[in-house]
Amino acid sequence: MHLSQVTDHLMIRKGSSKNVMIFPRNDYDNSAFQLSGDKYTFTHNAIGADLARYTWNYGQNWTDWFAIEAVTTIPASVFDHTEEMFWDGAHIIMQCKFLCPNSDFNF
Repeated sequence: MHLSQVTDHLMIRKGSSKNVMIFPRNDYDNSAFQLSGDKYTFTHNAIGADLARYTWNYGQNWTDWFAIEAVTTIPASVFDHTEEMFWDGAHIIMQCKFLCPNSDFNF
């Protein structure tokens, strides 16, 4: 009998497949970002994250860190197009700890 001197590891992930804290490759979710009247909402799926911040212009500007809630409300005026905004629609990158989920609305 030969022993390989190798330790095997098994990782079990528990939680929703949309939770980027568990499945970091699932970082794009259009259903998380919605327009509701005169504001946008972002529904967080990063259960376990404490703080979040977002950028509306592909990382040129970031908000301050804020305590994460189930839903973040963002004024629609944040996405008013300027000359620097070369894309159609509204794009947000929501950063939770070190992960960056992306989402679009009307793209």
